[in-house]
Amino acid sequence: MIDDAYCECLNEGMFFFPLNNGLEMFFRSKSKYKDLMQPFSQAGLLGIHLVASTFVGALIGWYLDKWLDTKPKLFLLFLIFGIIAGFKNMYMETKKIQRELDKQNDADNQDKRQD
Repeated sequence: MIDDAYCECLNEGMFFFPLNNGLEMFFRSKSKYKDLMQPFSQAGLLGIHLVASTFVGALIGWYLDKWLDTKPKLFLLFLIFGIIAGFKNMYMETKKIQRELDKQNDADNQDKRQD
């Protein structure tokens, strides 16, 4: 028997899908605002890469300084490593975004040629 709330979720594009191993995953249909929100999410991801890696590097350095009693040397070293890693992650993410945009532009250009 199918529950009425389950049917409403199916109509709204949100539903629980039982997997073979008994786990359930939450799926959503593609949003009509996906194309509008995607650049904002990508820009937010770039900021998260920089801040998170800098924070992790500083945290590792702080704990190592505390453990080895080498105050500020390892903190500064790992802070610099974290900043470098953050910029590397940002660079890699922007290259990925650029490849996706190039593929999309190539597909659009091929569609225009076929018309």
